[in-house]
Amino acid sequence: MPALRPAYASGELNLSIPPLSRKLNITATPRDKTLEPGGNTVINIEAKDANGNAAKESEIAVVVVDESILWLTDYKLGDPISSFYSDRAGDTTDYHSRKRVLLATDLELSRGSITGRQVLELPMNARSYDSLVRLKAGVMEETVTVSASAASIERTPLALRQNFNALAVFAPAVRTDANGRAQVEVKLPDNLTRYRIMAVAVAGGKQFG
Repeated sequence: MPALRPAYASGELNLSIPPLSRKLNITATPRDKTLEPGGNTVINIEAKDANGNAAKESEIAVVVVDESILWLTDYKLGDPISSFYSDRAGDTTDYHSRKRVLLATDLELSRGSITGRQVLELPMNARSYDSLVRLKAGVMEETVTVSASAASIERTPLALRQNFNALAVFAPAVRTDANGRAQVEVKLPDNLTRYRIMAVAVAGGKQFG
């Protein structure tokens, strides 16, 4: 008769509790739906909590980007709720970055001997780049308007389009008032295109939208 062995069992149950009470509802509405290149408008922003109350003193990041650039990568703004309240495993891990530390003597540092190749081997968040492209303004032209009697000539300067920046607005810290509202002024570049308005908000460190 075989000897009896001790036995054990374990079980696990995951309870999904959606953070619905932590969700902010954000609306960003431009005052004007259509503008000429270089036009000015205002974006009206409103933040409300899950109960429909004003999310006062919330902080909102507002970005206005050329839609054609976003379309190239099918960019979609991620939901911060899924980032801050994602599923977490029941274990722990550790991580160190000692292998990415560059050692150099004082003499090497004074000579600036750290090569570009060493910089490229660093993680992306350890690099920095200056502007790679600078646009040079074009030559301003003019139109000549002659009256019917040809007695007077008016010269009107042309508004030459020069600013083709894909990023129209980057406002990283817009604060809402006591009514949960805020405004962002927009001066569009000279592109003939459509712009997408994106807004991400946080309130109290626990509410996101």
